[in-house]
Amino acid sequence: MLTMTDGRTGRAVPLSPAHRRPLRVCAQLPEGEDGAGATAARVLVLTDVLMRTVESGGGQVDWVCETADPAPEHHRRLRSLTDALGVRPPSAFTGPGEATALLGGPPDVRVLADGTRDGDQGLWLETGTVRRPNAPEPPLDADPLPLRLALLSLPYRSPLTLPPLALTEAERALREWRRAVADWARAPSKPVPDAFRSAAATALADDLDTPAVVALLRRAETSDDLPNGAKFETFALLDHYLGLELTREIGRWTGP
Repeated sequence: MLTMTDGRTGRAVPLSPAHRRPLRVCAQLPEGEDGAGATAARVLVLTDVLMRTVESGGGQVDWVCETADPAPEHHRRLRSLTDALGVRPPSAFTGPGEATALLGGPPDVRVLADGTRDGDQGLWLETGTVRRPNAPEPPLDADPLPLRLALLSLPYRSPLTLPPLALTEAERALREWRRAVADWARAPSKPVPDAFRSAAATALADDLDTPAVVALLRRAETSDDLPNGAKFETFALLDHYLGLELTREIGRWTGP
């Protein structure tokens, strides 16, 4: 059973993935200059992990993205941000107060940043704000997924400061993991150990504890007890929830 912390009450609320209708989710992006920035990215990534977790349990999710800026160019930026972060596109980008009509009923879950406008109904998942001091504009061909990894490496409710070095380290980790996965893919396949499978399920069921899942990646990588085929399958399983494209170098990486 997936259990989430309601940002209004601080209480743990069970959220069953087995609805007879799709779970209705509204991601409410912060207003102002961060409407398509790092805090907005955190709201979108949390929404995506929530969807992946619910759907892995047999549920369905319908979601809309609410933003206070109605400008078409802003919506285009949000579409680009969503695509770059590996987030499944929403049913619609909408303005405040329109989610209920678009979803066919009030949202079951609202994912929003601390201090974002609220709604009267639904479980609130509040993310901490993200600061990126002295962050340069990334090059056009930059991989956006180091930001996703950095966001998933800390509890989503914690405020986060991301200096450029943090993203550099996340980029290095992704590069090394992708190359390792490409190497492990050449080995005979072995099943994911039950300990890793159950630990991932337990972590995600407990308020989407993605830092614990990231820690499982590091544990699997360095384990002397796991054959390479099992490491490959474990990384592929965990990446199903994290969305870091860890298998994308398969067939392309030819290094040692």
